[in-house]
Amino acid sequence: DHISYTTLLHGLLKWNKILAGFWVYNQMLQAGFSVDERMMNTLLRGLCKETWLDSGIIENVDQVVHKMKIWEYTVFPDTYYLLSHTFCIIKEVNRALDIVCEMIKVGFFPRMVTINRIIHGLCEEERISEAFVVLEIVRGANRIPSKISYNILIDELNRQGNVVCACSVYGAALKLGVIPHKVPLCIHSE
Repeated sequence: DHISYTTLLHGLLKWNKILAGFWVYNQMLQAGFSVDERMMNTLLRGLCKETWLDSGIIENVDQVVHKMKIWEYTVFPDTYYLLSHTFCIIKEVNRALDIVCEMIKVGFFPRMVTINRIIHGLCEEERISEAFVVLEIVRGANRIPSKISYNILIDELNRQGNVVCACSVYGAALKLGVIPHKVPLCIHSE
């Protein structure tokens, strides 16, 4: 019955047996039972962590996210963080950015570690202009980007040989009271 399934699923998730928990979740759905919002978030967070080891599990993540939308369940802030982090790890930066936009839309602002992960992912794909847009999202929310955000951007601009822009980013950071560890190549060579 529903109580047996729920108890089993709860135990599996508690003991970090995520894939077995996902199997029980699917059995529950096939039997016509639903899973509560809290447990869906727990399952989703667990699946995200499993995806870091096996990117093929992303289909399971997508399935749970889809079901949560159908049931109109709230995605908890910690779940959002792990979702965006997961998409960055598996090199799906666009999806991570979509998650961050969705978070902001529902009233949650991402942690700086999430922002930094996305900026880094965009820079790895040489999408520096989009990384600047993410930085502007942070500034638009009246938050001050971390020095790590600026370090990532300055590193990428140095790598690209865009010293002028790297100097501008360094200067903008200093104006905000943030002192990056990375410096533009022109400063470093003096």
